[in-house]
Amino acid sequence: MKTTFFAALLCAALTPCAIRRHIMDTHAARSIARAEHLRGRSPLRAANLVSRQGLQNYVVALAASLLALAPSRAGADEPSPSRGERIYDQRCSNCHGDELQNNSGIAFDLRRLKADEHDRFVDSVLYGKRAMPSWQGALTMEQIDDLWAYVRAHAYQQ
Repeated sequence: MKTTFFAALLCAALTPCAIRRHIMDTHAARSIARAEHLRGRSPLRAANLVSRQGLQNYVVALAASLLALAPSRAGADEPSPSRGERIYDQRCSNCHGDELQNNSGIAFDLRRLKADEHDRFVDSVLYGKRAMPSWQGALTMEQIDDLWAYVRAHAYQQ
């Protein structure tokens, strides 16, 4: 996913400094409201002017940056064997072996999967099978497709 200048600019609004600034604005609004109350003026008017504007700016920046950075399947890259390899090394290699070299005989040899067995692979990853745990919720479909690309890139030639 590519980050545009606009998205990066909006992310800058969500830095810890910006969040602290918003908290300080809220505290300032409360202080102003207390001071106005002690002077016999309406504390709500002062507090609303300060805190509402700061809060509105914060919420708008947060919503816009989340929309700009939200992953979209339509613009997603094609499945990548190299990304799949990184995921495999982190999540799968303990049972299926380093670089798909399953020497234990306990876990399924993923290199045996044929090109038309994508649905079987996805089903096994999402819901588990025998000793294999379910990865539903832990892996996205994009990550599963990357894993499939890695497995297919190293499959036995049949």
